[in-house]
Amino acid sequence: MDANSFPDLLYELAINTTESKTFKSLEIPFANNYTLPWNVKESAIYGTVATDKLSLKKLEFEARFGLVNKIRGEPTEGIYGQLGVGRVGFSRNNQSATALRDSILAAIGTKVLCLSAETTDDGKLRSTLVSLGKVPFPSPDLILKTKSQDNVGDLWQLNVTSIQTGSYFSKIAIPAAFSTALNGIAGPERVVLPLVKALNAKYDKNRKEYIFPCLQEINPIFLGLNGAVVKLDRHSFSEPVNENDCQAKFSITSENRIILGSSIFLNRGFCFDFGYEEISVYKTKRNSHRIIQKNAAKDANSIVFVEKFKH
Repeated sequence: MDANSFPDLLYELAINTTESKTFKSLEIPFANNYTLPWNVKESAIYGTVATDKLSLKKLEFEARFGLVNKIRGEPTEGIYGQLGVGRVGFSRNNQSATALRDSILAAIGTKVLCLSAETTDDGKLRSTLVSLGKVPFPSPDLILKTKSQDNVGDLWQLNVTSIQTGSYFSKIAIPAAFSTALNGIAGPERVVLPLVKALNAKYDKNRKEYIFPCLQEINPIFLGLNGAVVKLDRHSFSEPVNENDCQAKFSITSENRIILGSSIFLNRGFCFDFGYEEISVYKTKRNSHRIIQKNAAKDANSIVFVEKFKH
């Protein structure tokens, strides 16, 4: 976000290019749309491509990026309502007009991105973790390692091979891609509606959400990811909207693909290896983010960001 175009933004939420001696606008226009169901809300950005020397904790590198001077909606709003200075795409797509992702990965050397989130005992978000470089999770905690599927858009994608909740079980083979900008799970009717039925949720036309009583017992959902089973507890696919009602974080899409939103990272770790185009899933232990952050401070091959949430 360009501070000259958004003077009302807080200092830490925009870039003041006049303060940089190395900033250069390439005068190349760029635009991007963030659409449903891959994002929580629809938005769009417009601007120009630029270059500058950037720093990311212990890294310093030159990068090419999009400087935004016009927006529609709230493109930098995170899934939990927090605002950021911008967005960095980490799909496998190499056709972007900007190359910030590639500059970051080249600077760190080991081209691996890992994501994780921790909750409290009552399901409230405690912290999120973004790791670049060396995999921060112990090897014995590995659940799955698999090649990402080729697909349109070069998204990180694998197969969902089974779905189970309560007495419902379905053995399927449907591609599933990841989106950190979605808070929930999206998919075709044949995937979503049985889960809605298992929750006894009803569609609220005004809210455009599936609603069910918060006090009712809820079975976890077990997803088979290329054969390896991961458990999603109620906090991964539901959240309260008021004292009595909870929202099932499911949405229906027209394409034959599941979208796994950021809640899939709750209490586990996912790593995306750009060198080998592999997806890895790890078990995580309580308070692992704090330990990982401490270890990364001593490791030249790792950069770790941990954001803590207070309730």
